[in-house]
Amino acid sequence: MKITDASRAFELTTRPIHPDSRAALDKRWNELPPHVKADNQLPAASGGLLDGAFSSYVMSAFDDWQPAWTRMRALLHPGGRACIVDMQLPVGAVRVFRPLVRLATAVGGAILIAQPWTVIEREGVNVQSASVRGGHIRVVAGTML
Repeated sequence: MKITDASRAFELTTRPIHPDSRAALDKRWNELPPHVKADNQLPAASGGLLDGAFSSYVMSAFDDWQPAWTRMRALLHPGGRACIVDMQLPVGAVRVFRPLVRLATAVGGAILIAQPWTVIEREGVNVQSASVRGGHIRVVAGTML
């Protein structure tokens, strides 16, 4: 990555939100009916509604990803497929890039030790997994019974 690219990425991630944009979002949120803003707007786990659920670079951004997984899992039919794509520190020969990865994910707020895909490895069957980008990216999918 060039210095100019890194500088631009840092600028985009740290730029304050324009007050009019924030105000516009707040106004729209406040105009929503209460039942739409409620935490229970998603259906409960009564056999699930979905054949598949996918999370991409989301779970590692939560301080505790387990509630998100519980809701995701509850929405699956028995036998539905779940897939999580997320990050960890690079391994092997590309370990030398760990400081750069730590910096980039700190700006984005990711928690690299979260490893949310392990829940599919533990609870799923017919689990398939892949590790790419020097082990930095993990992709795990499985059938949830």
